[in-house]
Amino acid sequence: MRQLLRHALLSSAVSTAAVLTLSAQTTAPPAKSAPAWVARSNEHTRWLLQEQAKLSPEGAAAVGVEGFDDQITMLTSDRRTRVRESLVRGEQELQRRLSAEKDLLVRQDLEILLDANRQGLRSFDLGERLLLPYINAPQAIFGSLRALLDDQVPPERRRAALVRLRKYTGAEPGFKAFTELAMERVRERLNQKELLGPFKDQVERDLSNIPVFTSGLADLFKKYGVLNKAELDSRTHIAYEKYVKQIDIEAQTMISMARTMILPAALQHQAKVAQAVSVTEAAGVKCMDTHQALGEFVNLVSRFREALSSLEKAVAHEDGDPIKHAQWIKEKVKPAMADLRSLADMIELHVESSLWPMPTYREMLFLK
Repeated sequence: MRQLLRHALLSSAVSTAAVLTLSAQTTAPPAKSAPAWVARSNEHTRWLLQEQAKLSPEGAAAVGVEGFDDQITMLTSDRRTRVRESLVRGEQELQRRLSAEKDLLVRQDLEILLDANRQGLRSFDLGERLLLPYINAPQAIFGSLRALLDDQVPPERRRAALVRLRKYTGAEPGFKAFTELAMERVRERLNQKELLGPFKDQVERDLSNIPVFTSGLADLFKKYGVLNKAELDSRTHIAYEKYVKQIDIEAQTMISMARTMILPAALQHQAKVAQAVSVTEAAGVKCMDTHQALGEFVNLVSRFREALSSLEKAVAHEDGDPIKHAQWIKEKVKPAMADLRSLADMIELHVESSLWPMPTYREMLFLK
């Protein structure tokens, strides 16, 4: 169920999968002998793809829509509104065209497009209601640039990959780093406890793949000669800086959540258990098990504090060389993050759900 919901959100954020499948088959220019209704049907599909490409341009060329090679998805704060408005606008326009169309074959294709667009709208609304807007930004960037840096792409179009890269990294005037925008969109909705986030293993796997994507992009730019050595070294330097910045954002977010959400909940639980022990002993009843449980939990909270302090010290490290800093993050920061997360998971098992400030694993696995 969780993976189906995740798919629903991602598919609606980029475009409707059914529409893209249909478009891949119908947007090619019709043969001279093709009936007139085919051309009209293709035009309807092309209009919808143009509408989708305005918000998610990276896949436009793959389905026959030109003019979007140098454009990227904009993860601005109003994106959710813009995506939904586009889906609603698509439904209204397709319905208008269906009402005006007399040819039964064209009407059939329009009904397919309309149904796919409606499915996209339903998927989007479902994702908005149930899921955090998590995006694997490094993979998205790699996939976008890889689509242009390919043997099948004409050399004159490959230069657009450099423009996209500058926009993704925030080096282009008027653009903010894609990774920062992705984090901002998640932070906007972190306080909504009912939303499901990604699994821990998924996030860790995504983070561990960042160097692979960075190295892969460097090889692609070198292979196709889009960048000279100086430009390539500069972009590699920027990529390491972005990696450092992204992990720093992740670590700072973890520190904030640990200090302002998890630790207060743990202390409240600790106080309630301590009160239970005190009241029981005051009544003259021995409660060795509860007393032992309290001691173990106090020790767990103490270890959590120590791990939090260790992560704060690791994050405070500064290094002018982004490559050395990235190595520090790999050896010091990420292990410290893993330790803190492990202790937080252990604390979650003890704290009653009414005190826990985030969705529990039980709540994430079983929808209420």
